[in-house]
Formats: sequence, C-alpha cells, structure tokens
Amino acid sequence: MPTVKKLLCIVVLFVSLIGSLANLRAQALPNLDSLLTAERTKYDLPAIGVAVIRNGKLERICVTGVRKYGDTTKVTINDKWHIGSDTKSMTATLLGRLVEMGKVKWSTTLVEVFPELKGKMHREYDSVTLEMLLCHHAGLPAETCPKSLTPDSLQNLPGTPREQRYQYLKAILAEAPEAAPGSKYIYANSGFAIAGAIAERLLNKPYEELLYQYVFSPLGISSAGFGSMNTPGLVNQPWQHVIAENQHVAIDGGRKSDNPEAITPAGRVHLTLGDWSKYAIAHLVGETDGGVLQPATFKKLHSLPFGGEYGFGWGIVYRPWAKSAEFTSTGKVLAHDGSNQQNYASIWLAPDTKFGLLVVTNQGGDMAEKAVQEIVGVIVKALWVK
Repeated sequence: MPTVKKLLCIVVLFVSLIGSLANLRAQALPNLDSLLTAERTKYDLPAIGVAVIRNGKLERICVTGVRKYGDTTKVTINDKWHIGSDTKSMTATLLGRLVEMGKVKWSTTLVEVFPELKGKMHREYDSVTLEMLLCHHAGLPAETCPKSLTPDSLQNLPGTPREQRYQYLKAILAEAPEAAPGSKYIYANSGFAIAGAIAERLLNKPYEELLYQYVFSPLGISSAGFGSMNTPGLVNQPWQHVIAENQHVAIDGGRKSDNPEAITPAGRVHLTLGDWSKYAIAHLVGETDGGVLQPATFKKLHSLPFGGEYGFGWGIVYRPWAKSAEFTSTGKVLAHDGSNQQNYASIWLAPDTKFGLLVVTNQGGDMAEKAVQEIVGVIVKALWVK
C-alpha cells in the first residue's frame, strides 16, 4: 500500500502547481474517453476508469480496457475495482457511527476494549486511543506483519476473518511500539485492523457485516465486497495484475490473491465506481448536510487532531484550487491512494466546492501509479484552471 507521505508529495506536486492559477468557475470536462485511452496506451495497462463528481452529484463515469490482460472481455461501468487503503476512511466512518451511538469514544483506550490483554500487550499500548489508531499516531510499526509471524503465516491464520484479526492484534500488540504512542506519525495498516477489531468487540459482529450495516447499506451501496474482484477461473470482473520480468501477470481471484483477511479494515474493499461515488458524495456534503453521520462527526473525520496532514483515513491539505469563494484563500482537499500492489486507486475530494474525482486501474506498480496521478492532474487542471 502506498504511504500517505508519498501520496501527499503527489498532492503537493499537482495542486500546488495549479493552485496559483485557479479560479472559482469550473471549466468544461475534458474528453475522458480520449484521456483514459491515451494513458492506458502510454503505460500499457489492462484497464482504467474514472468517476467525476461536481456540485455534489455524479457527473460522469468512464472506463476503458479489458478485465484481463490478453483477454478481449472489456470492462464496463458496472465492474468492481479494488481500492486498497482507500478502505481506511470507510473504517473511520464506521467508528464514527459507533461514537454517535455511544458505543465508544475517540478517547477510548485499547485496554478498555480488550481488558483481557492487560499485561499481555506491551504496557505502552495500554493508553493508546481509538483516535490515535485512526490517525497513525498509536506508535505501531510501519511493517504490517508482526515479528512473531511470517507473511505466509499471516495469510494463513486459522478461523474466521474476525478470529484472525484478534490473533493478529494480540501478536502485534505484544511487541514493543516503534515510537511512544501519540508522539509520532507512522503509517500503520495494523492501526486500522485493530480499529476494525474494536468495532467487532463492541457490537459482537464481523467487521465486514458492520461496514455494510452502518456505512454501505445506508448509502445504497450494494456492490461492495472484500478481496479480489473476479470469481476464480472466470473473467466476470476485472482481474488483478502485476508486472514481473517486464511481463503482465494476471492474478486469478481467491482468498490468497489479496492482502490477508486480518487487515481487511486497512485495505481490502472492492466496489463499482458508481457505488464508490455514493461514498465520496457522503463525505463531500456531510459537513454541511449530514447524512450517514451527523455534520459534527464528518467534521471530526476531516480534521487533524495531531497536526500534520493525516487524519481518519484521509490525507488533508488546503489548496487555492479547492476554494469556494473569493474571500477565501484556500479550500480543504481530502485525498488518499490505495494499492495492494495489484491494483491502484485514488480519491480526491474538495468539500468546499463539492468536487470529487475517483481514478482506478486493475494493475499495481509504478506505471499504474503514474497513469492514475497524471489523469488526476489533467482533470483538475482542465476543470479549475484557465
């Protein structure tokens, strides 16, 4: 999964480049078919797609390419795409709902939720709060796999995904933190996995079911799933791809073709661009209109409790092109990239102008990242810069 530090460098590259020339009136949408075809050809990707939201409404979805490299089956606007770490803000949204329900507080500590681990997890983690977990300030190591496990054993933990998450959190919390909790930003998938496990403990249901109950279903999202997109052996959805020895390798679906189930809350969601747009719009309008959450909760999820540029599953910066009025100098930008190294997805939201942009491809790696970010730059510049 791409680090947020890397993402924010990309954010600065594009939005600072165009920010000084920005104006308040959005221009005409560029020819997306031509843009996507050109980028797909330039970087030799199997497929790529984009969704554009303006004034808080989905304006256009465009996709091009094939579900599987070397196959002729074309992608459609109803196909599902893996969004990797863009799952993280969904997990934070779920926990925001639980805060509203009085099931947990942002200040609730790990030892309060898992009292049986007192004395078994490293003592410095006793005081780690939910807020720290969701803002990458829990002191957890950047490395996802605990030292007591191997990547293979993490992928093969026994039991249900919920049982695997509990085994995982016990293993990683037993080890010393990388930094004192609350003292330092460290991008850690484990923090969101643990946050998902907190939701499971509090409501006694699997994370996957809770995400549907409190986030997806209220938003009318029905296509979402977890892990790879296609049915094993079938080209009924996009396949995932990597580049190995300069060759495209198509990866068939299945439980082990994605990140371990233990870290699903950090990055295993897939869904259609149309449904992802529903989620994006909820965050675009939420601070003023509410919806699946109260306005105050959306504002909390779009905040930076520890400073810096990351909070609750979002990279958060302020840029001139995202402003909504002449008397303001900058507007808020929420952004995040996601990849399981076999897909790449990027989400950009400007709540002040109710503008959103989602870009996806079913290939991982540097070429996929470059294509996605070039598309972001071209569209934003075309819409907001004279």
